[in-house]
Amino acid sequence: MGNLFKDNCATETPSFTETVARFKYPATANILEKRCWGMQGWYAYTKFEMAPSDLQSFLDRSLVRPPLSGTGVPYDTVLLEVSKTLKSYLYGKHEEVEFQQDILIDTSNPEKYVVYLNVLGG
Repeated sequence: MGNLFKDNCATETPSFTETVARFKYPATANILEKRCWGMQGWYAYTKFEMAPSDLQSFLDRSLVRPPLSGTGVPYDTVLLEVSKTLKSYLYGKHEEVEFQQDILIDTSNPEKYVVYLNVLGG
């Protein structure tokens, strides 16, 4: 049975994902996954690798503000399940009326971080 929703974040167009999700991929980003869909509300998700040296510039171009938590439990159920499998991570959230941005960063590997970013809008 295929996906019920058309994915509107084609891999070839990362700028669309950045616009919808209100962030900017860092220069070292290696995009692993991304999806966008919706009807009355909408959802965007991306997973990518980046150099640890890009952490601050990535956060500066997102809506999540430091300090991020290394012990906080993500509210988002997808990110909560991912966080349970990680040795170390940073988590942050930005909420406003009809927009939410959650960022989970796997810091287990000091050579590269894996970033999970979820956005809900409505």
